[in-house]
Amino acid sequence: MESEFLDKIPFLDLWIYKTEGGLELGVYRKPTHSGVFTHFSSFIPFRFKIQLINSLLSRAHKICSTGEHLEREICCILNMLKSNGYNENFVLKYIRKFRNRQQSRQNDDNATEPKQGPQPFRVFLSLPFIGECSTQVRNEISKFLAKTVGYRIQLRMTDRCFKLQQYFTSHKDYSPTQYRSSVVYQLTCNKCGATYVGETDRNVITRFEEHTDTTSSAYSAIKEHMCDINNIDHKFLFEDVKILGTAQFYYKRRILEALYAQKHKPTIINRDKFPMHLKLFNI
Repeated sequence: MESEFLDKIPFLDLWIYKTEGGLELGVYRKPTHSGVFTHFSSFIPFRFKIQLINSLLSRAHKICSTGEHLEREICCILNMLKSNGYNENFVLKYIRKFRNRQQSRQNDDNATEPKQGPQPFRVFLSLPFIGECSTQVRNEISKFLAKTVGYRIQLRMTDRCFKLQQYFTSHKDYSPTQYRSSVVYQLTCNKCGATYVGETDRNVITRFEEHTDTTSSAYSAIKEHMCDINNIDHKFLFEDVKILGTAQFYYKRRILEALYAQKHKPTIINRDKFPMHLKLFNI
């Protein structure tokens, strides 16, 4: 529970100030807020950097209820952006533009709204961002449409930006099978080929040892198969364990278990754990 301190209290993104005239609002950030945004040197479209400034200013304008709180927040935004590589004069330029737009909108709201004509048909085009070349392509396409089609079509181009990690996903080291958890797995008898499909939220090796521990009194369909008088030499090898799928939550693992059971049709069934019945897939 938040408690009032020095006539103010945080609520979501707001500082609520108690004054003699009533309540005032300002922008609140948690103490853990790092102030880290997309760095100015990042390889992204230039307009993204401008939009970051405008979005922070727009948020401040919508939240702050007085000019004093707004000015304090604008100073905070300026300092945060400077620490992220933004030039002070560059940020001040767009702060001035933002204030001019807000003043123009206020004047327009006070004036009579003009009648609007038919809205143009918007076309969205997504292209990969490759630097200055992307801007040139954007301008050329816009000029071509303006000459050939006219005002009836309005082009909206978006950039697909890439992260460095996307080029290294195929080289990522995966956890060894014995350390995987929250999985649906399949065990196969090395003698008769009988199969079992199960799920576990623990490490695969822990669950495998429970299945094959013939000295334990706990029930296991795998252990029952191995202890059958006709299956004395039947064994299950850990290196033959096959991971069929993964799911973090129990209910989703049960659904996966039921789907894989219907697909692989295991011959060893756990009598204490009835498989989930999915009528939709019983074709």
